[in-house]
Amino acid sequence: MRLSSHFFPKFDNQSEGVRLSSAPAAAGARCLAVSKKHSGHLVMAPPFYSKNGTANKYSRLGERLLREHFSAVWPGDAGAFGRWWEHAARFSLCYSFECVAPRVCGDHGATPHAAYMVLTCVAHAGGEGFLSPAQLLELGAAWRLPLNEVWYVPWERAAAVEDRLHAARWSMADEDADAALEGCGAVQRFLSHGETQGQVLEGFVLLALDQALEALAPHLAAYEDAVAPHRAAALARALDLGAACLRGDATLLQALEVAGPREPARSEMGRDEAWGAACAGEGPLPTLFRALRGAHTDMGEIWGRYGEIWGRCVLRLVRPRSGGRILVFQLA
Repeated sequence: MRLSSHFFPKFDNQSEGVRLSSAPAAAGARCLAVSKKHSGHLVMAPPFYSKNGTANKYSRLGERLLREHFSAVWPGDAGAFGRWWEHAARFSLCYSFECVAPRVCGDHGATPHAAYMVLTCVAHAGGEGFLSPAQLLELGAAWRLPLNEVWYVPWERAAAVEDRLHAARWSMADEDADAALEGCGAVQRFLSHGETQGQVLEGFVLLALDQALEALAPHLAAYEDAVAPHRAAALARALDLGAACLRGDATLLQALEVAGPREPARSEMGRDEAWGAACAGEGPLPTLFRALRGAHTDMGEIWGRYGEIWGRCVLRLVRPRSGGRILVFQLA
């Protein structure tokens, strides 16, 4: 089973004087996307991966919450979750969620009302990049997925919306944000931040898109049609799970200690076997691991034998006070 992880570039915190709508990098944008930040931890799937690993309570909580979501929005269809998994594997899709739950995996900010997953982006594991908002909406409609709450604002109104958010961002509650964004554009929503997280806002994420709102409109309508009949059931399930997390439900906590049915198994191979697997084959990564394995040999010999790989690396030779040498590298 192959495990893949893909990350959005870390967003920049904007100071009072900075606006995305006037940034040179946003030249040519046609739409501003405004979403609310949820207080949780990142989970990628399938298979489920979190906190730089798998088979831990963070990844297992994400799988449990998403399975519960599928159970709520696909009533009478126990195979829906498995079909979603197989579809993702077949097309090499890596889903990124914010996993939000009170207490059970630590506090990430304000204590949420519910325990739930929020889909923020999807990437092609083959390196083809992230899916567009339209593609994300299509997947969301097909699988009734819990997309994040997003306002799509025509670019000519982006500056005014940014100014309103900046003006009150230090004291704004969820209901204030809704009022500030009311009528500014089209809305994408499964469950709202206020229903699940509560009134305390952690912040906003703003994206400049090169797709016009008119092009997104039919995808937004199709998503709403697909999820609207199941919204109440999903919210009820998320609130029940939130209450269970908050009270430290023993059954739930015990379940997080048990491997799931499709959870990647930790390898029991020894050190030499692991090195052998990493060094086997051709290409840059096996060659690099062979170089690392031989790093105890003379540095000049390594440079001569693996010059092609080192030519793609940024190298620094660090001399600790205690003596010896440490080679720090970054693959270009």
